[in-house]
Amino acid sequence: MFSQNELLSAVWRQLNADATLQSSAFLGGTGKIWTGAKRPNQTDNPLLTVDGNRTLSESTMERWNLVITAYVQDLENGNADLTTLGNITDRVVDLLHSADMTINGGRIRSIYFDSSTEAIYDAQHHKEHRQELIFRMFAIKTT
Repeated sequence: MFSQNELLSAVWRQLNADATLQSSAFLGGTGKIWTGAKRPNQTDNPLLTVDGNRTLSESTMERWNLVITAYVQDLENGNADLTTLGNITDRVVDLLHSADMTINGGRIRSIYFDSSTEAIYDAQHHKEHRQELIFRMFAIKTT
């Protein structure tokens, strides 16, 4: 069995290593991608969180739900910044679609984009919207 931390860390490394995702048109610097379901309070938008859970475990393969949540600051008029949100979410889908990552005792061989939410207003963090991207991820055991 792969640990949740191991798999989420591999996805985090894949996203964090991308210079385009870190650029000013997207996240605007490093330190903007976090693992875990909760948005860290101390970080300015835009940012990403990476979370997931195992849905199937067989002798040589595991299937996981992967949830990437993008957070962006609202525009001055209170509307969601759909341009920035779209840039970030499109880049994340592109990066993970062709990902092939090594993990301890195996590989993440396939990540498939499944669905996404619309831009959702976050009542806990005023003046921001979020969008969740749902993926199916398959990890293969090699040892």
